[in-house]
Amino acid sequence: PGPSSGGGSAETVSGSAGRLLVAELGGLFTRLLHSAVHRQGKELRNDTLAALQHLLAFQPCAAAAHALGLLGSLLAAAASPEAPHLVVVDGLEAAQAADAGLGPQALGRDVLDVELKLMLWSAVASAAEADHGCLDVVTAAADRAWPPASSSSSSSNASSIVGGGGGGGFLSLLLLHAEPGPAQPPVAEHVAQLAPEHRAMLRRAAWSALLRVAPLTKERVLSGACGGAAALYRCLEANACAGAAALAEAQQQPFGRLASGGGTGRSSGWHECTEAPMRLITRLCTGSGAADAARALAKRGIVTPLLRVRAAGGGSGRAPEGVRQAVLLALSAVCEAGGEQCLKLLRGSKGVAALVEELNW
Repeated sequence: PGPSSGGGSAETVSGSAGRLLVAELGGLFTRLLHSAVHRQGKELRNDTLAALQHLLAFQPCAAAAHALGLLGSLLAAAASPEAPHLVVVDGLEAAQAADAGLGPQALGRDVLDVELKLMLWSAVASAAEADHGCLDVVTAAADRAWPPASSSSSSSNASSIVGGGGGGGFLSLLLLHAEPGPAQPPVAEHVAQLAPEHRAMLRRAAWSALLRVAPLTKERVLSGACGGAAALYRCLEANACAGAAALAEAQQQPFGRLASGGGTGRSSGWHECTEAPMRLITRLCTGSGAADAARALAKRGIVTPLLRVRAAGGGSGRAPEGVRQAVLLALSAVCEAGGEQCLKLLRGSKGVAALVEELNW
């Protein structure tokens, strides 16, 4: 019924219709998640999730997904198969949730399964943005350390990556996929079997989801359990080391390609992966909770790798303009929010001289 027939406001009717759609589509998606094996079934599964993804951007629909247990299914699938112990689903680790029928036993590695993973991360991010209850579920950390005691000898390395305490939740899963260079356990075994272009797609999607969700829960993402501050530091250090090689490669290209931002996969990939962590730093150090975020990042020493990224290419080379702009915005946000503590680090790292040099370009 419409508003004129006494059935309620347009917003109420729209919200009710959205919740019904979430229930119907969610049930269909969950069934397809377990049963789709052939291409036609997987395409229908992905199309269903695409429709759900749009609905989850609206608060009533996101809240309905949480209440119906659909959000748990999405989280369990988002962590499958590489790191189920990192993600909590309504009090259960995703590995246990899968056994309880909330998620798939495993996802394949063909292009449709990779596409599903990209949409799952985006759908979960949409729900977290739309509803505070969903945000709490999405950013919950596991109580048990990852990996379990029965894991291989790589367990100590993996545990240190997520902070050494509990698993850092969905955000830790994204951070593991987002870091440049060789993948870290437990993600390494999974991504090693993917095509290079699929690994790059997952990395871009991980940064996209992080940029949406992390600023909503700054304290959690920078906590020891999640390990966000340490992960950002590692990303910037790795990108600074890779910068010289990428720029040298770009400089060997014809002038037209270089001037237009072209180049080979290494140089363009470096450019893209470098800007994302700096955009995240800028967002973390802006708005509510910015001061605490800036101090946490400064304590981790984030100013030094930021300046190193800016100087990547040294000598006759220089970082691309977009990268240098991202560095300046991140430094500005950190120093403005962090106050004297961060300004002292900037001066101690010869940051003032670097800023003066930027004025002379």
